[in-house]
Amino acid sequence: MNWKKIASSTALSMLAAAAMPASHAQGMFSATLSGFTYTLIDLDPNDGITPGLTLTNPDYWIAAAGYPDTTGYPNPVDIISTPGSAHVATDTGSATSSYNNLAVSAITTVSGQSPRFSADAIAQWSFALTPHTAAVIMGYGSLAATSTSDAAMDGYAQLFAAYDATYLDDSIYAYQGANHSKVLNVTFSSGDAELDGRLGLSVSAAGQSFATAVPEPETYAMMIAGLGIVAYVRRRKQA
Repeated sequence: MNWKKIASSTALSMLAAAAMPASHAQGMFSATLSGFTYTLIDLDPNDGITPGLTLTNPDYWIAAAGYPDTTGYPNPVDIISTPGSAHVATDTGSATSSYNNLAVSAITTVSGQSPRFSADAIAQWSFALTPHTAAVIMGYGSLAATSTSDAAMDGYAQLFAAYDATYLDDSIYAYQGANHSKVLNVTFSSGDAELDGRLGLSVSAAGQSFATAVPEPETYAMMIAGLGIVAYVRRRKQA
């Protein structure tokens, strides 16, 4: 067997592979909830009460984070509690979340062998609903994603209302490359007394890629050198 020929052929194949660009998984997921509004319905036109929904005590959670390892601790991380945007980025991905003008959004991108990135935005208010009134809160949720088989991407958009022991929500969720949009709505009503609770909107986008790294040229060089030694030893034994 011609070991010199085999080693030479293998070396050329490895050098050709080393010259090829590395494989990088890429993924993107975005979630938005916009057009937040509400409609009121008078359930008793003869009670002399004008239907009303009062929103107070706004509360915001706008967060973006990267998770570099399995400890569960984010680094980098950016969190704000006022209207605006939170953002983090590294050479393998990014996350951005924001709240502005009754709209929330979140977007995450990943590439290569990326750690997990996540973006979350929640805006909520205390509400007071007049007696004998029904409220329909609405918003337009939209999810968009692109990814390869090496990237796991997911997220959601949600509209919610909570009062007493009741929690109501309408949401959309998507995983991987699915795109989805929907008008979200939640309906609740008061009885003889004012109804108090919390309502709001939230979105989330997260992702992680798992691309297999292509060996560096130095690794190929070591493998080629090893094959050369094997071929040399084989020839010495045959001499």
